Amino acid sequence: MSVKVALTVSCAALAALACAQISTKEQAIQDAFASLRSADSLVLQLQGSDKQGSRNDSLDTTVFWSWDSALDKFAKIDVWVNQNSARMARLCGDGITFWALDFRQNAYNSTRYGTYNAAPPTGFRSNLLQAVTNSSRGTTTWATRMLREIFSGTGAEYRTWLPGARITLLSTDPGADQLSMIDPVANRTYTASNTEKFIVYSYDTGLRRSAAFHFSRTDTASPYELTEVYVADQRTAGSTSRLIDFSIQVNPALATTTNYVFVPPTTARAIANPRPAGG
Repeated sequence: MSVKVALTVSCAALAALACAQISTKEQAIQDAFASLRSADSLVLQLQGSDKQGSRNDSLDTTVFWSWDSALDKFAKIDVWVNQNSARMARLCGDGITFWALDFRQNAYNSTRYGTYNAAPPTGFRSNLLQAVTNSSRGTTTWATRMLREIFSGTGAEYRTWLPGARITLLSTDPGADQLSMIDPVANRTYTASNTEKFIVYSYDTGLRRSAAFHFSRTDTASPYELTEVYVADQRTAGSTSRLIDFSIQVNPALATTTNYVFVPPTTARAIANPRPAGG
């Protein structure tokens, strides 16, 4: 499931405003998002942990996306959210209706974003992704934000995930800052090579938060491709420290393991104004 898409879209193909909102070091992320936009399907796999005191929760979210990049006639999404191997939420857009199910509350809501027979309404893709964003919470918001910045329409663009952070480019290419660094929050090491490079966000003081975009290529003659993103966030309340640490694997693919069909559980309640369902 790891068919990759080359990074071929340059900043010149984007609106001037979009390019002005990111630094030169971040341009590879913008180009990667633009390149992924041409894929008819995409799978994001978020895995990590939420550690607080003696508690250690495992996090697992899978985001499936499917659309017709040439004709833009439909868009479908399926998000499965798990914690400690238990189902927490499902967010599903079947091409017509967006559904958000909270397993804990055994409740769901629905929003129409497409049509059955007529041409899809203007902005249907953006409407779907906004509904997904509104129904996401916790670490799932990072994955759905990524999807929105790739697919939400002509205005889709990457915006800095950690404003005000120091940006370090790890690469063997000219102009790189260095070859290797230790993540200041998660204590893992990122090391560049002829086939690997990283764009790392970190704060020298204040926030204990970091993010690292990992790019790889098969050989030096091939273009770099975005393969995964690491995020770490550490906070302290009193004497208790909490560390949320996860990665998002990026998998452009022609086939997925979901059918984008949602049938409300027979015992679930339909609600009009739910709390966010994504975990």
